[in-house]
Amino acid sequence: MTHFHLRSVPRAATLEVLADEWFDPGAAQGDLRVLIEANDGGASTVTGAIQVGFQIGKSIPRYWYYVGQVAYRSDEPMLARKDRVLLLGNDFTGAHELYGVRVAKPDDQALLDALLIGTLALIPSGADVPGQAAPVVLEIPGSGHAERAPFWAGIGRHLYPHPFPELTRNAHLEWESHLAALLPRQPLVVSLLEKDTQMAIGAPAEDAIYLRDAAVRCGFRKSRQVRICDGGPVFEAPTALFRFAAGTAIETSACIEQGQRCVIRTEDRRDAWIVEAERVTGGIAVAPASATIRDSLRDGAWAYSFY
Repeated sequence: MTHFHLRSVPRAATLEVLADEWFDPGAAQGDLRVLIEANDGGASTVTGAIQVGFQIGKSIPRYWYYVGQVAYRSDEPMLARKDRVLLLGNDFTGAHELYGVRVAKPDDQALLDALLIGTLALIPSGADVPGQAAPVVLEIPGSGHAERAPFWAGIGRHLYPHPFPELTRNAHLEWESHLAALLPRQPLVVSLLEKDTQMAIGAPAEDAIYLRDAAVRCGFRKSRQVRICDGGPVFEAPTALFRFAAGTAIETSACIEQGQRCVIRTEDRRDAWIVEAERVTGGIAVAPASATIRDSLRDGAWAYSFY
């Protein structure tokens, strides 16, 4: 039975080969970096990576278009109309962001699901504003590329008719923040935009559909916001996905189904495992049945949750 191990990678202790292969070198210093390893009973192999930016928009302002609706009404009877509008804003300021998703096999659904779910379990509670759980968002690239994206061609190109520079992530976010200053603050009526631009609102790029599908499988909700450059969708992570309980040994329960997924994490949230519930004598094992995982948890507190 394959299980997945997710481990946070401290910047100072990173193996440089892995860092070059899996992580964006232009990421912010405070971001969480996570590697995922697949283990099918033999040797573990690094198969993917993801990064988390905490409280985005605080140091570099971030912008999105909110896709809303406006209603027009006349005193004349039967004269009413509804239309979609785009409104520029900073709606996700303070949220945590999943980004830099890289996997060895984009068509491996189990791997992608484990990467997203396990990373949500590793986000430290201290990253939240006291007394308020910050949302977790995932941006999906939109159709097209850079200045040739249909969404940008119908809106931003008229205000910034130049090629996009090739920048690292942090530098790109800063550049995009300045770019947003050129965009109109008034609501943009969608029906007045070009057809290709309308179709691109909330549409993922073809090579990012696998990531959109993984987000949907993991319970992420499509938000009303889209990216300002290519119109790509933004997904919000579920807020009540886990109900962690303290783990001490292999637990059994008659109400858990064979094959149901379980996430196990250490108290310091540096490691997490995604395993399947397994039938054992007297019930279903809900905590680590693998000797490798048990050895890793032997000296510290840990918790588990089904999802």
